[in-house]
Amino acid sequence: MKMEAVRKLNVTNAEHISYQHGGIEITVLGGIRLEGLDKMRTTLKVQVEHLSLRHNLDLYNDTQVEKLVRKVAEKLEIGTSVITAALTDLTDLLEQYRLDEIERTASASNNQKKISKPDGANQGRYRQGRSDRRRNQQAVNVPDLHKPQERKPITHHQSWKQWLF
Repeated sequence: MKMEAVRKLNVTNAEHISYQHGGIEITVLGGIRLEGLDKMRTTLKVQVEHLSLRHNLDLYNDTQVEKLVRKVAEKLEIGTSVITAALTDLTDLLEQYRLDEIERTASASNNQKKISKPDGANQGRYRQGRSDRRRNQQAVNVPDLHKPQERKPITHHQSWKQWLF
């Protein structure tokens, strides 16, 4: 009977996400981007005991992942199947983490909108601002540009006098 490794992603620091798979510790340096679900660009630090390796890749790019697997297996002296399983598991956990974070930020922004704009609370200030503007315009005798003005037709005689003076 084979025991399954505990799937645990440590996200206490979003810029330094860590993952443990058996004797392999993988750290996502700089975190992951929440936008652009078609890519998962990361900088990984793969560590086995005292040996470590850093690599920048897109976890959704199979060629890049295979290259990392070969490099880790050679440099850190572990089997390719072990590192492949660890990277596949890490990718799955990061996908779920990213979706959870997107959902959390979306619900937080919706809650923020509800708090900042209660029904009709800001309308009184807006109306008051418009009446203050009209009062100030009347005090200095400036026409209100938001209100349609009366237009007087210009006669031919008046139009050429405007150019002389």
